[in-house]
Amino acid sequence: MCQAEGLLSPLYAFTGRGGCWFCPNASMRELRHLYNAHPDLWQLLLELQDAPNKATERFNRSYTLHDLDLRFCLEGEQLSLFSYGER
Repeated sequence: MCQAEGLLSPLYAFTGRGGCWFCPNASMRELRHLYNAHPDLWQLLLELQDAPNKATERFNRSYTLHDLDLRFCLEGEQLSLFSYGER
């Protein structure tokens, strides 16, 4: 029924783990996929990061989603530098 209504997370097609696209327990691989394949959801996730008093503030991570945003951006620039000329 969720699939018929378009409510399933796009991560279901990418990973076998069930969960919401905004899951605080998402793996680095899943977060990187969200950044690359679903930039609209990634931007919304960054906005959600800034919301005060959310439940995810109780999760123990040593980085923020804004930290990951910069990391993924730099990774993309590095890849494009090394692939320059390979067309």
